[in-house]
Amino acid sequence: MLPAEKELVQTTWKAVIPIADTAVELFYGRLFELDPDTTPLFKGDMKKQGKKLTDMITFAVDGLDDLDAIVPDPSTGSAARGLRRCRVPLRHGGRRVTLGCTGTVFT
Repeated sequence: MLPAEKELVQTTWKAVIPIADTAVELFYGRLFELDPDTTPLFKGDMKKQGKKLTDMITFAVDGLDDLDAIVPDPSTGSAARGLRRCRVPLRHGGRRVTLGCTGTVFT
């Protein structure tokens, strides 16, 4: 990751933190709108789930300066124990939905 890209991610996330509750509601609302099949994956208190999401993103963004500290060693991770990574594809209109960058903030 280039230094400018890292700075963009960190600056953008700092702007989201003050409105994290709203951002989480918008995120999950859009997720469930685009892929209703994901709704059953999220049971229980969505405020707690939102807190977990923001904590995880904060951890990742804060760790961009030292990726080796936050990215697990593949030789000791779940793959080494015979577990496989489960990924839920998010699709909208037959296309994968991804985050993009407008040049000044991620959208």
